[in-house]
Amino acid sequence: YWGSNDGGINPDFWENKVELGSVSVGLRKLNSDEVVVNSDPPPNDKGSTYPANKLLDGQLPNNGWRSTWTAWYGVNPQLTFNLGREWPLSKVRIYFQPFARDDELKQIDVHVADDEMNFLHHDTFVDFVGPVERGKFVEFSLEGVTTQAVRLSPQFQGWGHQWGEVEFWVYDDGLYEADVSTLATGENYFYRTFASNSGGSVWAEETKNFVAEDKITYESGKLFINTALGTWEHSNGDYRFGEVNDRKYFDDIGNSYSYKICTFNFDQLRLAGSLEVIITGDASLEIKVSQDSYIGVPLTLNGANGGSENPGNPGPGGFFGGKVNERGLGPGGG
Repeated sequence: YWGSNDGGINPDFWENKVELGSVSVGLRKLNSDEVVVNSDPPPNDKGSTYPANKLLDGQLPNNGWRSTWTAWYGVNPQLTFNLGREWPLSKVRIYFQPFARDDELKQIDVHVADDEMNFLHHDTFVDFVGPVERGKFVEFSLEGVTTQAVRLSPQFQGWGHQWGEVEFWVYDDGLYEADVSTLATGENYFYRTFASNSGGSVWAEETKNFVAEDKITYESGKLFINTALGTWEHSNGDYRFGEVNDRKYFDDIGNSYSYKICTFNFDQLRLAGSLEVIITGDASLEIKVSQDSYIGVPLTLNGANGGSENPGNPGPGGFFGGKVNERGLGPGGG
């Protein structure tokens, strides 16, 4: 329960309620909605019907071809699994099917992400032998590893790869979190937890409070930034507004050049994972972060070359180049 006022232990006095579902402690398998997978390259045999995220749906294909196997013919994919938060890992289980030979899955190179989402080689696992055209679970230990992301790079010998499911088993510490929206930055909010099971129910001993900060975290989807309009929109529906200001630059001989800057302000920022950032508009982009920030994806503001008829096109914040045999715009002269 949460809101702008302390509702104590009376549910009717709280403004909002968030259902967290079940909370676990100890060894368990991560659910499909807790893991995001990216495949490079994507599955190339009926990949639109059986994409990489089918590996997380909990449904095992039938033996034989073709059933619902997620398949890569003649290529070795790089599979990156984002686990949503750091977890102490126990093991990974993979349900696969050899097709051309019983030792078709030659090996799997495993990389784990550090705190800045740089992937480091952890181990190489071999000896994955199974009956042809029959599904089989194999597993390997990741005891002692704590990470938010795991990258699997399998190598084949034979037809390729036919996988049905990938499971991540973790040691759950019982911590939980819930996303809430419509918080006003700088405002004070209260929250209190309520839990129940077959043995009864209980409220937390006291109400806690926090001051809302403007924190941004995206690890998938698309982020659209328009510097001309000052808009920031993620494909999950998150929408922000920046401030667009006119500025002037004066060169050494007193010439002035007008330009615009689009500024976004956040308390914390994290752009990582498979997120794609698309930047448009004619203003320069400025992102101010008062606390921690991490940008682990490309931010492309490139322009484009001109031709014999038209000047070059600038990226956000750039100046148009001049036509052939003419001076370009801006302090650089085109």
